[in-house]
Order: sequence, then C-alpha cells, then structure tokens
Amino acid sequence: MFHVKHSTRYAENLNEIGHKVRLLADQVGAQKLAAEVLDRLERFATTLALWGEKTNLTAHPHDPAEIAFHICESLMPLVLDADSGLRDSFVEGRRVVDIGTGAGFPGLMLAAATRAEFTLVEPRRKRAGFLDAAALAMRLANVRVANCRASEVEEAAFDVATARAVKFDEELLQSTARALRTGGELMVYASAEQVFLPGVDFDRPRRISYRLRHGDRAVSRVLIVAPRR
Repeated sequence: MFHVKHSTRYAENLNEIGHKVRLLADQVGAQKLAAEVLDRLERFATTLALWGEKTNLTAHPHDPAEIAFHICESLMPLVLDADSGLRDSFVEGRRVVDIGTGAGFPGLMLAAATRAEFTLVEPRRKRAGFLDAAALAMRLANVRVANCRASEVEEAAFDVATARAVKFDEELLQSTARALRTGGELMVYASAEQVFLPGVDFDRPRRISYRLRHGDRAVSRVLIVAPRR
C-alpha cells in the first residue's frame, strides 16, 4: 500500500514539473507557441524529470525554471526578429543535424516547433536512449537519433547544423563541414564573449545578439551563423 502511494505521488510530481515548464515556456519571446507545441514541451519536461533520476542529463532535471530556460534559448532562432531569416532554416523539407544533442537542447525543442527533419547526434549511449524515449513521448515523427560521433554522419546531407554547449575544436568543425552541403549553415549558440573561429570551410560568420531571462537575471547570448563554403 505504501509503495502504491509513493509511486502515485511521484507521478504527480513529474506531471507538475511538466505543467510548470509548459507555463514558463509559453512566455518565450513576443510570440505565443501553438498548443500542440506546448503539449510536446510539457511531455519532454516530464520525461526529462523521470530520466533525471537515473542518468546525468542536466544539472537540474526537476527545476521547472531551469528546464524552461534551456527550452526558451533553444527556440530563439524562431523567436528573434524576422529580419534575421533564421526561421527559414527550419521550414518543411530542410534537413537539420544537431551536434551533441545531450538532453535535447536545441534539437528536440526545434523539432517540436517546426516541420524540418532532424538528426540528433549523440555519442553517449544513455543520452541517446533518453532522446529516443523523449521523441517518442513527444510524438515527433521528424526526429532520428544517431548514436554516433559527428564524424560518422552522412556526408553533405544537411542544410543546417546546430550546436549548443559543445566545444568546437578543429576536429568537430571539420566533421560539421563534412556533414553540411555547400551553402548550408552552421548555427552555434554561444555566450556573448565567446570567440568563434570558423576555419577554412566556412565563410565569415554573422553574430545575432539577444538577452534572455535566467532566474532573477538577464544573460547576454549570441547565435553565430556561418555559411558552408
């Protein structure tokens, strides 16, 4: 009897986390997210909280405000001024590879809100397993999880490559360039102070700055977009 009560309460706590994340994510930018997108984000947050008990996906898997921050930043290409042209990177028919997806940021979030086709590259087996479970829970038909290194994905197969919270050394830049078609774009989420050297395979990048609430403070961030030569 005690076990049943504990399990029920635990499920209620997980659902509460998901609902709180939904409410916070609905405040992103000046645009309102569609109800079906919010449903997907809520199911993602519940799944993340569940898996957070058994694997180290993110530092605060049960903190709705922290999860909502990662979700909101992941969606910034869709929220920023239309003049940036970033929304066009994720329209139907575009193929996107997300390098080192980890806990699902930004790849799963962008897949939940757009019709582009996403390949989520994650070399760590447990995290790849979580991504499969989360994509299933979110009912995403536009996601494929690749449990491999960036250097092992299809060559010249993608229109866009995204990356957040990964170290872009020369090896990873070469792997990303290999995965992108000519004219494709690399989109890096970075801190305002971060220096990004695109190397010989990319044209000069543009930097699109924005500010985002993180707890009780606003943080300065930047999207770095570099075209593939």
